[in-house]
Amino acid sequence: MKYVVIFAILGLLAASAAFCQQDGFRYHLNAEQVLYRDGVPHIDSNGKTRLKYDAQKSFLPILLYHCVNTLDAEGKILTPLDVVRKAGFNGVHTNRPIDMAYMDRLQANGLKMVKCQVDEATAKQFAKHPALLGWDIFDEPDGDGVWAAYPERMKIFENTRKMIRKYDKTHPMFVNNVAWITPPNAPFWAKWQMAGDIACHDNYPITLDRLKSLSSINGIPESVTLATMVNNQKKPVWLILQTFKDSGRWAYPTPAEIRSMVYASIVHGATGIDYFMLDNYVGREGDIIGMSPTPMSVYPGQKSPLKADDAMMRKMKEMWDSVADINHEIEQLTPYILSPTSKDDYKVYIKGDAKYDALEVNGQYVPSRDPIRALLKERNGKYVMMVVNINADKMDVRVQLGTKSPVESVTPMFENRGSISCTSNTFQDSFDAFAVHIYEFSPKK
Repeated sequence: MKYVVIFAILGLLAASAAFCQQDGFRYHLNAEQVLYRDGVPHIDSNGKTRLKYDAQKSFLPILLYHCVNTLDAEGKILTPLDVVRKAGFNGVHTNRPIDMAYMDRLQANGLKMVKCQVDEATAKQFAKHPALLGWDIFDEPDGDGVWAAYPERMKIFENTRKMIRKYDKTHPMFVNNVAWITPPNAPFWAKWQMAGDIACHDNYPITLDRLKSLSSINGIPESVTLATMVNNQKKPVWLILQTFKDSGRWAYPTPAEIRSMVYASIVHGATGIDYFMLDNYVGREGDIIGMSPTPMSVYPGQKSPLKADDAMMRKMKEMWDSVADINHEIEQLTPYILSPTSKDDYKVYIKGDAKYDALEVNGQYVPSRDPIRALLKERNGKYVMMVVNINADKMDVRVQLGTKSPVESVTPMFENRGSISCTSNTFQDSFDAFAVHIYEFSPKK
């Protein structure tokens, strides 16, 4: 099976990381990500898969889950879709019923719809609506561990796909998996990822005991990498990320954690980002508090007693603002993200506190020995490098660029600081816990 081979390769790479350099830096073998060197699988604004970036056609989904038409159960408070669009989202995702007025509002605000859980009436009515992006037929079909039921669920998926195709010949259909990529769920997970037009899964790593690393047996780097590989790097990969808390297991990500989660997913192959979720009555009824540009303690008609206090409402707004900043960065980086990965190899060296392999011990994550992940993109003679610290450790990072084109200086993007000196095609920077640095540089003339 493909997933067995992939895990074996990843294990060999982790075991073979070599130590070098005399000043405390060690060579980081697994930092450089080399996927998509021959083209990046992504979609256009109608959901059709393409490999070549086109500024007029290519589309990188930045979706907001449960962005329903109204915030309250009574239907009196319309969701401010103009505010959603201004925050950098270009689409929404929901399993709740939709109507024409809602779809028309989405279209008027430049937003697309991914509809989860589709009946025939919905498929027939909205297949040709210009706001439609795609159909999510099943949400977490592998989320309960009832292995015996999985084959029947696959049949339901196939039958639903055939039904939708009677009305819709173009838009993609897929399922959203959980992040259980280890046995005994692994074979089913791989089948679901291969079955749809898009490989989509969710991964929610932030719990009350606080995260030490995004890498684990079911971590974001591992699950996204596997999604790209089981589809031979030919299918768009979307990741649904955590922007919520509940009253039990899950906690809010910090701004640094959510930024690291987003960029770690992109560096490992994601070409679509979906945030779970907008705060409203839907989440509250599921004992979940999401993020919001205008937080409320409770919603009219809300059936659940779950309320947000003042401190929680501040966190809801902080999360929204952090995500909006990330979204605007992704908008600017889209031409690079959807362009082929550079074939100009480079080396990464690290010096810091990361001492352990990524393991889960008694429910606790320990830091990854390979904490830095990097991706170099090339477009029209310019380069952008995304470098992500996936650990809660501080460290210094040294990058020795390839010999293809000498570089004189490196400019950090989205940061209020000047250029970094680049001597002998090598530059160095410091990374806080879960830090992300994005660098832009042009070859020396």
